[in-house]
Amino acid sequence: MTKQKSTKGRAKAQGKGKETGTPLRSKKPGLMKFGTKENLAAHLKEEYQGQGKSTVQIAKDLGVTPARIGELMVEYGIPTRGQAKKEAAEEKKGGKIDDGKQA
Repeated sequence: MTKQKSTKGRAKAQGKGKETGTPLRSKKPGLMKFGTKENLAAHLKEEYQGQGKSTVQIAKDLGVTPARIGELMVEYGIPTRGQAKKEAAEEKKGGKIDDGKQA
């Protein structure tokens, strides 16, 4: 009879030890490989802003739809290129940015 490992022991054996951050809850392996929402957000930001990839390219790489990538970017506060251009133009004019929300 073998002794069963504790939950912590099983997690370490599966390569999940000491992961910090909010765990992802997804059935998509392409997203789950990041482990936490923070890691996924950092990856999306790097791919989209750092490398200039489109949401379509990122979606293909991760095996999800471009719409899901857009949803995640909104959820994680990653501005789209259209938003960034609009904000830059408004700042150049010296005006306030109207995001359509009431204060």
